[in-house]
Amino acid sequence: MELRSKKVYFRYSIAVVWTSMIVAACMVSASLVQIPGVDTMVGFDKLGHFGLYLIAAVLWMNALYLHLPYGYAQMSTLFGLIAVGVIVEFMQAGLTTDRHFEYYDILANVVGCSAGVIVHPQLLRKGLFS
Repeated sequence: MELRSKKVYFRYSIAVVWTSMIVAACMVSASLVQIPGVDTMVGFDKLGHFGLYLIAAVLWMNALYLHLPYGYAQMSTLFGLIAVGVIVEFMQAGLTTDRHFEYYDILANVVGCSAGVIVHPQLLRKGLFS
């Protein structure tokens, strides 16, 4: 396997693992992922959604831009992660007893994805990803 193929495979692996961890964290009992004293802060949940999806967007952009035109990588990242976020919210409503569907969670996910796509070119220019 050539070096470029290994790089692409590694980047996709990281993005898939991170996205899977988001889905898993959103589906387990809320009591298992609470941080005492911190999770009661107003807006902490939404800030968490924003941050998780920002990182996910950067990771997916970092994998996709290697073999797709940059605009396609941006659209694929946005639509793909927004779909994941919406599906997870519906799964929470239907499959869990202590998690609930929230429109503001979806909004935080969308803003996080958008921020990740916007920030990715700056990270590339700074040489964060080689």
